[in-house]
Amino acid sequence: MQHTNGKIYGLTSLGGVYDGGVLYTLNVGVKPFVSLVFNAGKVGRPSEFSVRDLKEPQLFPSTELPRPFNVVSSTYLVAKTPTGATTEPVTVTTTKRMLKSNKEFRVRH
Repeated sequence: MQHTNGKIYGLTSLGGVYDGGVLYTLNVGVKPFVSLVFNAGKVGRPSEFSVRDLKEPQLFPSTELPRPFNVVSSTYLVAKTPTGATTEPVTVTTTKRMLKSNKEFRVRH
């Protein structure tokens, strides 16, 4: 499974000290990204995003993120799809960096 930090994580069913399996990580150099919980939504309806190191999100597809938005945890955000949003990757600006989704968010009308 790929985490929004860009790393790939997996489990084996065998191996390790007691042959009970191993949890591993693989860093292939993919940059952190925004993961869409659902890849489409309607204007004015809540949309869900998974983001690494989420502190203060500020942007949604090329427009100001409307308030209120709800930072559920340091990696999970719920926000309404703003008026004027278009089908494109989602961009979220945190206090550390600007992150882009790995897929387009489709705006339904």
